[in-house]
Parts: sequence; structure tokens; C-alpha cells
Amino acid sequence: GREIGSNVEALLGEMMNQSKAKILIPALGTSSGYWFGGGNIVEEEGENGIKNLYIVGRYRNPGDSRTGVTAGERGLECAIFKSSDQGQSWNKIISWTKQDIGNALGLKIVSIEGTLLNKVTLNNNNNNDSTYWELYIS
Repeated sequence: GREIGSNVEALLGEMMNQSKAKILIPALGTSSGYWFGGGNIVEEEGENGIKNLYIVGRYRNPGDSRTGVTAGERGLECAIFKSSDQGQSWNKIISWTKQDIGNALGLKIVSIEGTLLNKVTLNNNNNNDSTYWELYIS
């Protein structure tokens, strides 16, 4: 019991070691409450064997959900970035603000809370696979 718990704590401590962390996408501000995240990274085989990385997430600016999700600019933009140099540099390829999404849906979007990018390959049994991308936003 205790030995397993200690091992799990050590593993989690290494996985979330803030002193070894690297910021991939800078936040829009530097004070508390600003960050980019809440998404995932997907790898894709690119041209000439170069792997492309895609990262999706949301820009989050200050706002306290305990005082109401409309307080502050929380979850204001969803963005997809691409890296063709193994994550050394990232270029924004597309983004949507919560107003963009709300206008497209005819709704008032209070906050973008999470994102997921998924590459889907369908095997058509004739060596002619088709690939498409899915983007989930909550």
C-alpha cells in the first residue's frame, strides 16, 4: 500500500516537475490567470519523412468562475499551432475566438474550456485510406 503510493507520488512528481517544464505557447499576459493549454498534441508524418506536430488549446485570461463565468475574459480563443522542427518553434495556423464560435452557432459563448484535435484515418480496404481531422471544443 504505502510503497505503491510513494512510487505513484514520485512518478507524478517527475511528470509535473515545474522546474523542468517548458512553455510551448506563451500566454497573452504574464500575471496570474494567463495561460495557453487545455488541449493536446498530435503527430503527423509530413513530407520527406519530417514529422509535423500540432498543438491545440485555449488562451485563458484572468477570470474567477467562483464569481461567475462571465467575470473576466476566461477561455477567449481556441488556436491550433504547427511545428515542423520537433517542437522547437510553433506557428499559429488557425484560431477562433469565443465570439467567432458563438456567431457561427447563433449562441453566446461564455468561455472556451477545453479542446481536442484528433486525426482519423479510415481504412477503405483498397489501399486508398482517407484521412480527416476532428476538432472538439467545449
